Amino acid sequence: MSFSAQTIFQIFFGKNVPDNISSASVARKSGHLFLLYSVALILGIATNFTLVKVAGLDAYGGYVYVFNLLYLLLPLCSFGTETLLLRYVALYDGTGDYSRLKGLLIFAACITLVAVTIVCIFSGFAVTGFNLLNFKTGINWIYISFPCLMMLCIGLINQSSLQALTKLKSSQLAEKVIRPVVLLVVPIAIFLTAGHVNTDELIITNLAAIAAGMVISVLLFRKAVARKTGTIPARFELAAWFVAAATFLSISVLSMLNSKVDVFILGLFRNNTEVAVYNIALRVSELVSLPLHIVNLVLAPLIVRLHAGRNHDQLQQLLTTTSRGVLFIGGLIVLTVCLTGNLILNFLRIDSEGSYAALIVLCIGQLINIASGSVGMLLMLTGNQRYSVLCLITSAFINICLNYILTPRFGFLGTAISTATATAVWNFMMYYFVRRKLSLKTTAFKFL
Repeated sequence: MSFSAQTIFQIFFGKNVPDNISSASVARKSGHLFLLYSVALILGIATNFTLVKVAGLDAYGGYVYVFNLLYLLLPLCSFGTETLLLRYVALYDGTGDYSRLKGLLIFAACITLVAVTIVCIFSGFAVTGFNLLNFKTGINWIYISFPCLMMLCIGLINQSSLQALTKLKSSQLAEKVIRPVVLLVVPIAIFLTAGHVNTDELIITNLAAIAAGMVISVLLFRKAVARKTGTIPARFELAAWFVAAATFLSISVLSMLNSKVDVFILGLFRNNTEVAVYNIALRVSELVSLPLHIVNLVLAPLIVRLHAGRNHDQLQQLLTTTSRGVLFIGGLIVLTVCLTGNLILNFLRIDSEGSYAALIVLCIGQLINIASGSVGMLLMLTGNQRYSVLCLITSAFINICLNYILTPRFGFLGTAISTATATAVWNFMMYYFVRRKLSLKTTAFKFL
């Protein structure tokens, strides 16, 4: 194993590298993904800062609200195909069954087209009937929703297929680099030309960024897949694929609901400025969970291998050592945010009363998330996903109820409290099921 690979394993897994982890490719790929996510993080912070500067909090808040509503609908449109493709593309590629691989890709494209059409029609009635946009944009909903959701679904199909084919960097390039670069550059150009940027211009710019990312992902997808499928006839297993996709859809919907409902409810009850302040605080707080996300990328195949081999003790050691590393790094990030939070918010021109308190509350929620360890992934990868569904339903219910109670009265601070509480409940429940069903401890502490 190379020095860099050995170093990465020692950092994440402790001094002793497990015997069955002998390939440096895992460490190398995780290192590449870490760099890619770091670039994406920097681009994301720069983009949000730039949009606030060139458009102002009100226009930025309207833009954030519209696209959070769209992303809330995305799981319905993708219909679980992203997870379906991750599972079956790898299977068919490994067995050389390219006829079914081709059929699966056709199935995924067709079912998402139907789902996007239905969702756009019904969401159009809902947006108009309930005035969900609340005068945040002058663009007709159908002109925003259909192209946006269709392009995002195509991107997900490409991304999931590339991931399943182990083209990890290619799978993330469009979303993590291309889209944020376009979204960063174009508003600056508009501002330098016209002197201002409004909500509608931000929406159109993001649509252009999504389109650019989709084009790149299609090109990368064709390069990886075209030579495998070629002109061979497609074979279909429609019933099996549909049932599997519907199962994955339920998990995707619940996960997206939990992650987007806070901004949606805040936008219903408060103004665009509060939405903008909360969104920036939320983005900053997500830095805390970045170490867990990166480690999970490395852990996923190892968990599957160790669980299948019934190597319980080795899996426990792996979970404990990685959890300690994640908690240490995440704790340093929380401490940094606590000490410099006001400076960060002032740098971003966020001076709303309660913004620092909201940021700290959100960071506490994320600290509980990383302290719980890789609970969600562990349940999913060991065949216990039904417990994930139960936890997500409970968390979503609590999130929605608390947001409706606290947000109208306390604004974005109430939203932050609701989100952090739902995050804590979700992790506590997940940890309970991991301990009960798998007899594993995912925290950094032996006594838990």
